[in-house]
Amino acid sequence: MRYRTFLIIPVLIISCAAAACRPDKHQLKEDDQEVERTIAADPNVVLTVCLGSGNITVHGWDRNEVHARMSDGMQIEFQPSTAGNSAPPKELSLGMTKGQPGRSKPCLPFGALELEVPREATVNVQGGDAEINASGVARLSINTQNGAVTIAHATRAVDVNTLGGEIAVANSQGSIKVHSVGGTIEVEDLSPAVAEDVCEVGNVGGDITLRNISHRQVTVNTVGGDLNFTSALARGGRYSFQSISGDLNLMLPPDSSFRLSATMQDEPDSDFAIKYSSTDPPPPDTNRKYRPIPRKFEGTYGTGDALISFSSFMGSVHLRKE
Repeated sequence: MRYRTFLIIPVLIISCAAAACRPDKHQLKEDDQEVERTIAADPNVVLTVCLGSGNITVHGWDRNEVHARMSDGMQIEFQPSTAGNSAPPKELSLGMTKGQPGRSKPCLPFGALELEVPREATVNVQGGDAEINASGVARLSINTQNGAVTIAHATRAVDVNTLGGEIAVANSQGSIKVHSVGGTIEVEDLSPAVAEDVCEVGNVGGDITLRNISHRQVTVNTVGGDLNFTSALARGGRYSFQSISGDLNLMLPPDSSFRLSATMQDEPDSDFAIKYSSTDPPPPDTNRKYRPIPRKFEGTYGTGDALISFSSFMGSVHLRKE
């Protein structure tokens, strides 16, 4: 009997340890469930969100509320800037609770986050390795270290900066500023909300594509990537294209009218019969063997309604009739 007792005790100890280590099924279910939060907000509310990894989806809606839905059972809460004020907050941030009421961590570590915000809201997003999709919001400011950014139907302003991520902006209005390092950029069907709005695009190591841009001021810079621009020119518009080593390709309507100011090694390759008013002579061949020497080309096609400026260090420039 004593021998049997010695056998039973170790078995009980092992069984208890195994039970303690075994994941609780109810706990797993809680971890997998979605957590939702809703708060009344000013129609022009400014919402700030930070996510380490995962994805964020933002939609504009016709309610003066901000609604958040978070996966993985992560406990989230809003932090209004006007605590204790009965008026709907004009600024909000979303964070993860620390277990103490009224306190939250400013950055969500991971997960899938869905947001509904008033259409006139401003949404500021900080992301690590995060994919971001936004639609129907007035103003968007997005900074990520990786992950694709896709924006549609913004109505006031777009400002995107990403390292290694692709950027796509379509069917949007306002001031458009997008910059990437290593990712492709595609922007199309853009127009200004007011006359002063600009379209600025910059990339290092990735290609840039622009289609149907109605802004009167367009600035594009690329280092190591090709640039493709297909659009009509706005009357009185100013277009600046700068490249270090990528090719610049412009596809313009046959009835385009523009002045050309280019700084590059060779005359632009053009389908348009440009009348050059000033052209620097080619440098001596002896100099060209050692380093490229840029030349200045100035000319006009049509009545010169728009100004196109090129600056290319090693790439070529092509102007084609659409």
